[in-house]
Amino acid sequence: MDEDVLDERRRAEYRPEHAATLPWLREAFYAGSAAGATLPGRIARLGAAATPVLVVAGASDGMIGTAPARAVAACHPASRLEVLTRSGHRPWVEEPERFTGLVAEFLDAG
Repeated sequence: MDEDVLDERRRAEYRPEHAATLPWLREAFYAGSAAGATLPGRIARLGAAATPVLVVAGASDGMIGTAPARAVAACHPASRLEVLTRSGHRPWVEEPERFTGLVAEFLDAG
């Protein structure tokens, strides 16, 4: 399918209220995250892993942004960060062909 047609469909399905950055939502999302003394240990363990990691994020993620994905990629020495420019919070739904292509390519290289 033509990329312009896909873009038009995505724009037609876009709902601004789904992408709203709500402070309470961000707080709830990060409430269970590591904090204080446990965070440095978790980051150290992540950086010590030698397994390749594919980190995928949507450039227009209105819920958590790309910061968590970039942080994971920066901490992991064998990471590959891919930010999909036409995706929000769900790149596997919003750009399924590109997402599955990246995953297949990553798995084939491993």
